[in-house]
Amino acid sequence: MDLVPVTHEELQSGSILIEEGRRQIIGVKTGRVTKDHFEVPVRLQGEVTFDETRLTDISLRFSGWIGDLAADYEGKSIQQGKILFSVYSPELLSLQEEYLETFKRSRKGSQRQELLIASRKRLK
Repeated sequence: MDLVPVTHEELQSGSILIEEGRRQIIGVKTGRVTKDHFEVPVRLQGEVTFDETRLTDISLRFSGWIGDLAADYEGKSIQQGKILFSVYSPELLSLQEEYLETFKRSRKGSQRQELLIASRKRLK
């Protein structure tokens, strides 16, 4: 097959004209353009994971254990402001009782106000 040079006008227009005899030789088929639904089935493998930027770890600053757990399975949706879990800590319980007792007695005298402030700091 002989090569045929492309003219400058064909390059500018973006289309090339080929004679009918040459089209038959190289096997070009033509037809009408139609708009139709085209679908190719695609099967892919993947893994669904968590968005790690939205995960949060909760570390307690005291010793204790979890009593009631609202998030009782992985992936459970929790609304903001809802109770996530309840904690029991003997250490916190004794600090709370100490604070409440100090609060009851602090109504009299400024020295007891200082004790209340110190008790509150320990509780925090």
